[in-house]
Amino acid sequence: MMKQAIVLGGLALSFLMTTGLSHAQTDRPSTGMTFKLGFWNMGDQSEFLTYIREDGREYIETGGLGGWLTFTSRTSDFYTFEFNLGAFGRAEGYESSRHFDFDDDVDGTAVIPVLFGIQREFLSVNNSSDLRPYLSAGIGPYWITDVKDEQSLNREEVRSKIDPGMYLGGGLNFFLSDKFALNFDGKYHIVDFNMDNDVSGLELGIGFSILWGKYKPQNGR
Repeated sequence: MMKQAIVLGGLALSFLMTTGLSHAQTDRPSTGMTFKLGFWNMGDQSEFLTYIREDGREYIETGGLGGWLTFTSRTSDFYTFEFNLGAFGRAEGYESSRHFDFDDDVDGTAVIPVLFGIQREFLSVNNSSDLRPYLSAGIGPYWITDVKDEQSLNREEVRSKIDPGMYLGGGLNFFLSDKFALNFDGKYHIVDFNMDNDVSGLELGIGFSILWGKYKPQNGR
């Protein structure tokens, strides 16, 4: 099964590269805005969705779901500056409907990252391929809010803080035209510069970019 997946992935990559070359363009936009949905595996423990029902009790947990608004500006033939504004949430809830037991506890985490970074493309801006892989890195504050509602203890708690952090990652832009591209992206967030932080973890995203302007290559070759 794994070998078949690798073969299919290779064929898909070859197809995309062929398509990109067949629609080759020499001019690249200078500025862009990307809308992206993402799943953030906070704490390297979250799953996309967990639901358990047993003996009158229900448990549900959602992973870190959210999205990004990203602004990009090309600064050189290989480098692009990016400003990322995100919003992600994770929730965990327990409910019991057994006789004389109506406890309903909720534990949620909201994260709003404001991150400044760079993208380093593998291909020069002069390369005509519309398939543009890149590496990325950045830094910035993570605004984290934890909310707990424990009806079993008649207790509510809200805690909010801002931690510094950074991310490392990479992705792929697939230009469908000179004004529109699909984006596939992955980041590993290191919140408070600690990989064991409850929020640190891998985040995967998919979205689209709207682009404008025209970049003049620094190297005309």
